[in-house]
Amino acid sequence: IVSVAAAGGLILTANKRLARHLVAAFDEQMQSDGKHVWNTPQIISFDAWLHRCLSDLGEAWRLLEGLPARRLWEQLIEKESANSELELLQLSATARKALEAHQWSVAYGCNLHAYPLTEDQRVFSGWQKIYRRECERQQWLDRAELPGVIFSAVANGRLSLPGEVILVGFDQWAPELGGLRTVVEQQGGTLLEKRAEPNPQLMLGCYPCADAHQEVERAARWARALLEQGATSIGVVVPDLQARRKEIERVFRQQIDPAADLSLQEQESRFSLSLGAPLLEQGPIFAALEILGAGYRLTTEQASYLLRTPYLGGSRAEADNRALLDSRLRSFRQQRIGLKQLAEQAGRENRAEQAAKIFTLLQQALETSERLLPGQWSARFAQLLQSVGWPGERGLSSSEYQMVKAWQEKLLPGFASLDPVSQPIDRRQALTLLRRFAGELEFQT
Repeated sequence: IVSVAAAGGLILTANKRLARHLVAAFDEQMQSDGKHVWNTPQIISFDAWLHRCLSDLGEAWRLLEGLPARRLWEQLIEKESANSELELLQLSATARKALEAHQWSVAYGCNLHAYPLTEDQRVFSGWQKIYRRECERQQWLDRAELPGVIFSAVANGRLSLPGEVILVGFDQWAPELGGLRTVVEQQGGTLLEKRAEPNPQLMLGCYPCADAHQEVERAARWARALLEQGATSIGVVVPDLQARRKEIERVFRQQIDPAADLSLQEQESRFSLSLGAPLLEQGPIFAALEILGAGYRLTTEQASYLLRTPYLGGSRAEADNRALLDSRLRSFRQQRIGLKQLAEQAGRENRAEQAAKIFTLLQQALETSERLLPGQWSARFAQLLQSVGWPGERGLSSSEYQMVKAWQEKLLPGFASLDPVSQPIDRRQALTLLRRFAGELEFQT
């Protein structure tokens, strides 16, 4: 792979992580060869390469994928099923499955009209027609159709390919890879697939465990034993990592990095999980959505959270007074408290004047009845959070800083990208969508 990359060949990987690993290995090889300067190798994930090619064609603006594509499916499904026996309770989940089915049908060139269809398949086929018609009307390019556009551009001479292309890390031979092979060979080049060589010293073992928890604990102990023997790179594969993420993180930390639980300072962990957690669950982001979601009347828990969170302005300067106010509110034994009343209580006797101003700003933000596009709501939400001092006065840790950057550079821009496929919506709808997308966006430190 290194020699092909050094000669200008194209290395396409199954994911970004593998691409980064190969680039690092290439750089190390160049340094060990005594070189001080070298060309950047063409080592890139297949998906990123497709996007780069579309950008080279000057048509990146056409691509419809991710949140905008799914939102378009939601809207057309909602419109088609409204006031009918097909009206859906789980619109988001249905749209996600429909989009996935559409992508597979395009990838495999499936023509639904060539087969007898069930009622569900006929409904899906109708949705697909409407979706394609809307994409054609708006000149959007669906993600599933992207490989075909790129391969056609190569065949027509609008894009060029190096003479040698290597695929690395692909477990399955998807149809789009077959299309790539065809176009490479038509250009007189060669396409090779690199697979991991079997290790002759490989040892397989099977170890019984009483239950799933013991399985996790034994895996963690096994990894710790290898670390104590000097191992520097250990991988543990968990088929259902999403469902068991919290348990695995807790057990592995106890076995491998117990000092992290005792340290008051954030430090780099000795292990990491390849699967991130939803951005919604991260401290500053959870706080931001709780702040934005504060209504005219708050539950006692909501009011207490706003008084105790460190992610609001004045949280350090007024910490004692806010804690006293929190205790006083709980002594009232009320189920709910008005936001206006909370502001009055905070400002009374100069207890927490900054908190009072914040609660007043939150109440004023609720008084709008405007319907705006998601991009306009993104700007409004960012402005409101800034005015109430989010993400707080204290210095952010490294992970908190990355969370705030993810909010500013991924979540809000991603929400704003819904503008082309969205109608103006009210504040409540905007917050519901934003919260849902924050729950779907994966974050990893």
